[in-house]
Amino acid sequence: MTLSMKVAQIWKRYAKSIPADLIEREFCYSENIEQKDLLFLGLNPSFEEESLNQAVKYNVRSQLDKNLKNKEYFKRILSSLEHRLFDIDLRDDFAYADLFYYRTNEKDKVVEQLIDDVNGLMFLEDQLTVTQKLIEEVIKPKVIVLRHWHAAVFMGMLGSKGDFTWLGYDLELVEYTGSEHPVYQIKGIIDDIALPIQFGRNTNLLGTYVILYPYVETAKLIQDQKILNAWELKRYQELAYNDRKKDISPYPEKGNTVDIDILLKFPTLYSEYFLGDQKGYISNKNKKIIEVLKSFRKFNSKEMGRVLFAYLSKERLLSEEDIDNLTMDPEYCKKVFGVNWFVLNEVTGVAVKDAAREKKMYFTTPFFFLDKRVFFLIKECNQENRDKLEKWFVELMIKKERYDI
Repeated sequence: MTLSMKVAQIWKRYAKSIPADLIEREFCYSENIEQKDLLFLGLNPSFEEESLNQAVKYNVRSQLDKNLKNKEYFKRILSSLEHRLFDIDLRDDFAYADLFYYRTNEKDKVVEQLIDDVNGLMFLEDQLTVTQKLIEEVIKPKVIVLRHWHAAVFMGMLGSKGDFTWLGYDLELVEYTGSEHPVYQIKGIIDDIALPIQFGRNTNLLGTYVILYPYVETAKLIQDQKILNAWELKRYQELAYNDRKKDISPYPEKGNTVDIDILLKFPTLYSEYFLGDQKGYISNKNKKIIEVLKSFRKFNSKEMGRVLFAYLSKERLLSEEDIDNLTMDPEYCKKVFGVNWFVLNEVTGVAVKDAAREKKMYFTTPFFFLDKRVFFLIKECNQENRDKLEKWFVELMIKKERYDI
């Protein structure tokens, strides 16, 4: 059954118990038919003066360059997807959806009225069931940007502390973006008897980042709110891929005991497997290094460098000494990576135009972060020195006393 048919059934079910204007206007939704890494999630579609009382389906990607970009709401979304100076364009990676399908401009007022009414509450829950399946089974985003305060509540931001658990996602605050917006990560579904039975108890969104970036209309708030930038979204998109961690047994499985290429290049990672007291055993630390190496090798040479450093950033595995070597010691960079300049160039606090000029001189885009510091990565490190980069990474990890498993 299509999404349109599911929503039409809801409208028919509540035709006589929901405010007439919501039913008469029918419903509106953005068409989503494939997986997208980025999801901008709103509360409900608006109803403009020129809107007609009929069901509406639209494709947000095809409309961004047409009439939707003239609407302030979508104009600001577009500003978060593009960064021309840094050559970032995420329009092909994003989807848009609203939690609900009824149309009104009085978003807060209407949703609160519906919550206070038994039929209204069921009307909302039935729509959430449809939207949750869309997000979990079709879009499967790595990053969700919440565009309304209520959307955060319906996702489960208040947990068991609110009047309702709603979708019940277990959201853990992990940090703030450089533009000062809170970032959460989905850790699962809360275990609470109050969770409505029609909502899922399991999720495909483990590790997905959720950024609270609500749309504001008041002039003063618009002036105060910092824009969520495309390079910030790009960072969380990459980190989400690096967060895919497999739960691996300490002993290799039959038929998949040794990665031959990694064994030939880094035999010390398998020394326990062949020479230890317990043959076939691989320590958790070495096992982790091997799995991370495998994940890096899924990317081409151009991508591998920035994905590797995004991983190091997320896991906070680079010390100040490591950063100093990469940013200030040309002899170290020449000896270890075979490059003729610093591997990293820090541009934290540098004006956009100046940073872009640095990029043209030495470094590729997109850049990456370490905590709240911003760096460009040298081109040679991406394209010509893959083996040296892998060797440096393995030696770095072996020396680390702390390496979380």
